[in-house]
Amino acid sequence: MSYLDTATAREWARIAHREDDPAIAIAAAAAEAELELRTGWVVTADTERSQHVESYPAGGRVLAWRQPVTLAVDAATDEELDLVTINGLTYFELTGEETYPVTVTLTCGGGIDSVNALLKAALLTRVAQLTAYRGDDTAPPADTYWNNICAMMGKGIA
Repeated sequence: MSYLDTATAREWARIAHREDDPAIAIAAAAAEAELELRTGWVVTADTERSQHVESYPAGGRVLAWRQPVTLAVDAATDEELDLVTINGLTYFELTGEETYPVTVTLTCGGGIDSVNALLKAALLTRVAQLTAYRGDDTAPPADTYWNNICAMMGKGIA
């Protein structure tokens, strides 16, 4: 399920009719998936992702590949790991007693409350671009704005 509802995206794209709602819904899901793949930022709440840790890291802290993280669990032992937030990025702490490699299940995404206005505007703009360009234009829309948002939101995320 997409964080962005179709009615809001339709308004943002200035589409007065509902005939394009299926395309808008697909574009919203695609924009959210693109944001996560390019930056690691998850906008939907309670999204589970796995992260593989090959060996014990120096200092015991591992940067979560997806942000924001609300829960990290060692998949082998079902034990919760401590979370530490540094400069707005969440790390999980390993004790060194785990059997490596370790797989950690991350519950991430803060839902609607975690999305700032800039990110919401960027997602809506991307949905409008994807909806407007569906292959019948000769050139795709410029995505400089989207690239800048992705670079900013992905700062420091692997």
